[in-house]
Amino acid sequence: MATSLTGTRNIAYLLVAFTGFISIFYMFFFPSHNKITPEFVIALGDSITQQGSDPESNGWLTQLQYKYNRKLDILNRGYSGYNSRLVLKHALQDIPPSSNIKAKLVTIFLGANDAVYDQHQQYVSLDEYKSNLQQLVTYFLNRDYDSLILVITPPPIEVDALTKRNLIRHKPLDRSNERTGLYAQAALQIASNNYDHYNNRVIGVDLFSALGGGGGGGGTTTGDTGKYLSDGLHLNKEGNNELYKLIQTTLDKTRVASDQLNFRTPAWIDLINEK
Repeated sequence: MATSLTGTRNIAYLLVAFTGFISIFYMFFFPSHNKITPEFVIALGDSITQQGSDPESNGWLTQLQYKYNRKLDILNRGYSGYNSRLVLKHALQDIPPSSNIKAKLVTIFLGANDAVYDQHQQYVSLDEYKSNLQQLVTYFLNRDYDSLILVITPPPIEVDALTKRNLIRHKPLDRSNERTGLYAQAALQIASNNYDHYNNRVIGVDLFSALGGGGGGGGTTTGDTGKYLSDGLHLNKEGNNELYKLIQTTLDKTRVASDQLNFRTPAWIDLINEK
């Protein structure tokens, strides 16, 4: 009798184990057709990207999230103080693999720190900046084969405000519009070089000119630059609004335009009578 019970119990254990195995096998190899694959905007950059999620200053990423609500999620990977070298070396490991999240849109927004004067710690030469930027573009082109990549130029600076900011920190003025403009031109060139080669997947966004920086590298400003910057370097509400509008104008001409994307879940009216 005991032997019979033991045999029955063993068979039951085997059935439970087999059922569990079948469930796991089915989950991995025959996923539900209703499974939602999350699609993201990956925003990579320095403090101007990090602050892009600040609602108090109308952060450009906050506005982008509202525009793409229920369609794309924002993954903010902005790192205050980082230059392109540090981002290339340390930041990519902070981005989940493509098996976990799919990047529909990537923004690469670097150069403001690279462009400081040579003697400062954050300085990256123009040639290295170009190389780093190209490596980042290539990484994301290969990561998700249908993602759109926006390469955003650094904004111009406002010299008087930035001088005052640095004096409070006991630092000399460490940047100029002439230098920043060269890095802006380089960013646009990297985008242009990849645009045709990769089926229009890489687009330059000229924030430098949009905020009065003299045509993407002229080294002068229109005199209105200061109204877009909180401290001569970072974007204030007006600056964030301008960047958001510039990005939206760019995206509206692409397949990543908001009206080209569907909600990830149905509207409530289509579900309310479900049984």
